[in-house]
Amino acid sequence: MAPSTSGALLLATLALTTILGRAQSNSTLPVCAESCAVVVGAEVACNVDDGSCCTNSDFIVDVEYCVNLDCTTTEQQEASSYFDSFCGGTQIWSL
Repeated sequence: MAPSTSGALLLATLALTTILGRAQSNSTLPVCAESCAVVVGAEVACNVDDGSCCTNSDFIVDVEYCVNLDCTTTEQQEASSYFDSFCGGTQIWSL
């Protein structure tokens, strides 16, 4: 039986919380961007716990779009720095 949407979202939230706790970065992920990452990760079935989202083009495009809509300019820059650092120092966004 496939997990429910709320179950998948809970698992994505737990995985993102784990990954955010492990990320070694001088930047922080704003709450607005964290929400985007949780929702998009669940939608595109991306495993945020193992960093595979860093190479998932659907995740990258959709999270960037969400962050641009939901976050202030400063939060957008913080989110971009955070994900760039988390994804091995590679710039993944056009911000």
